[in-house]
Amino acid sequence: MSYEDQTKEELEDELRSRDLPVSGTKSELVERLQAADGRAGRDGEGGGGGRLRPLEAARRAAAQLAELRGREVDGIAGFEPADDGWRVVVELVEMSRVPHSTDVLGEYEVTLDAEGELVTYERLGRYVRARTGEDER
Repeated sequence: MSYEDQTKEELEDELRSRDLPVSGTKSELVERLQAADGRAGRDGEGGGGGRLRPLEAARRAAAQLAELRGREVDGIAGFEPADDGWRVVVELVEMSRVPHSTDVLGEYEVTLDAEGELVTYERLGRYVRARTGEDER
């Protein structure tokens, strides 16, 4: 049975079993499962040449880095196409504290190949969540 033929509840159960997010419309759930299977996430139209779509590149970078580092993803800070893939900046929770505004986050640059597989990663820096981004003088 294809994902399109399943109910939204069945899709949510499948996503839960894979530890994937269950929020969104039925079509988003189908796309998420197809991406997890490696069958979706490619832009087959126009001159894209099957290039991984930006949102899927960001999701894959975050998931692979989180698995590799064993840390929770806090967010995506940026991404850009690279010659043969993507560069994605991912924020991970390096140290969880109470209150959460004092968590220590790490910012990582992740490079993916054209297939969406992690090639390299590098920690760009660490900071406390509550930082304002301005230099204190």
